[in-house]
Amino acid sequence: MKRESNKVLTTSVAKLLRRNATAQLQKIISRTHPADLAYTFSSLTPEQRQSFFRVIEHTDRERAAEVLSELEPGILVRFLEEVEDRKLVDILEVMPPDDTADTLDLVRDEERRDKIVAMMRTESQAETESLLAFDPESAGGLMSTDYFALEQNTTAQEALEQLQKEAGEAEVVFYLYVVSEHDTLVGVASLRELVRAERNRPLKEFMIPDVIRVRVDTDQEEVARLIARYNLVALPVVDDNNRLVGIVTVDDIIDVIRSEATEDMLLMAGAGQEDVSRYNSVLFSFRTRWPWLFPSFLGGILAMLVVFDYSHALREMIPLAAFIPVMIGMAGNIGTQSSAIVTRGLSLGKYDFVELGRVVLKELVVGTLLGVSYGVLVAAIAGTLFWQQDTYDSASPLIFAGTIAASLLAAMSVAATLGSVVPILFKKMNLDPATASGPLVITAIDVLGVWIFLAIAVLMLGL
Repeated sequence: MKRESNKVLTTSVAKLLRRNATAQLQKIISRTHPADLAYTFSSLTPEQRQSFFRVIEHTDRERAAEVLSELEPGILVRFLEEVEDRKLVDILEVMPPDDTADTLDLVRDEERRDKIVAMMRTESQAETESLLAFDPESAGGLMSTDYFALEQNTTAQEALEQLQKEAGEAEVVFYLYVVSEHDTLVGVASLRELVRAERNRPLKEFMIPDVIRVRVDTDQEEVARLIARYNLVALPVVDDNNRLVGIVTVDDIIDVIRSEATEDMLLMAGAGQEDVSRYNSVLFSFRTRWPWLFPSFLGGILAMLVVFDYSHALREMIPLAAFIPVMIGMAGNIGTQSSAIVTRGLSLGKYDFVELGRVVLKELVVGTLLGVSYGVLVAAIAGTLFWQQDTYDSASPLIFAGTIAASLLAAMSVAATLGSVVPILFKKMNLDPATASGPLVITAIDVLGVWIFLAIAVLMLGL
């Protein structure tokens, strides 16, 4: 329903732009949510986007800033390349500081970015520069410096009065953060507790002293896990001296979760970290994907060399070649399953490193059981097909079927184990486990699967 209404909105805006119906466009802009305006903006042609944004900015500069904040990165990067510096500065100065920093991070030309920051007002410039100094994927890069905090000796009455005066400047006021005279974070109180407290009671007497917090250099995935685990609306960020410097809000974390999930899926698919935007150029997609396909290419060469090395066995027992795709397919699939399960568990913090041995053992047992069950099925097929051959006196149908079953069992067991171990090793090396679930694991399993199959065949069939 919402998608259909957005399509209708886009069609209406495009028609009004062609007619230069500014007054009607301004009415639509005033009563439409910024997220829907951003969807419409993304669906227009480059020329229409420029015209539409001029109308939005003329209607309400704060609305224009909200629309920019809602745009997908791929669209926003292109738009930032086209907009004038002075106009961009005017919009950035009405954005929340964290959105300003996020937007400037997408300005690819560093000289232009520095020039834009220098054009901003002194106060906005200082806040933006401090946020740009942090890693964009850390708590410092996500946080907003608009928060509500009071000294611990402030009474409930004074806190309420201060809240009425200053709450409009804070991004989130669901929590009242309590600090010491040195601005160190000492507690937190909900608005409900504040309203219920006796008016002359100081904050330090009813605050919660054990505050869940993160440091400015905490990775965004850990921030997301904490907010999800404790059902928080916002999470305070402190520096090395425990001084409160900002908060990360749940709306920022939703974007992080979506971004991290997309990144993991692309890594596991062997597509690198390519943006899923449809506006990427063919050359950009080519450059992004080429390195990730190279391990698969090398793996294919290695598998080819393994097959070539065992070519004498295949000449003596040609039916073996028919089962190579089965070995590669089944081993690759179960390895990918194990890798995906373990990678997701590590990403969500489901596993402690103490438990990882049991996780690997479980995947080995599952792989073995699946190998046995599918080994029986493929053995029945192999025995039936081999029974019809009368030119291979070196082996009976029963031995041939047993060879195929044993090979599949071994390949699937090894693949399940490898698929669970490699992401764990990557995690211990502080690398993204999702990387291991892509071409790396699949390529290794393909090579090992072919080698295991042919080695067992030579051993059992005496080739």
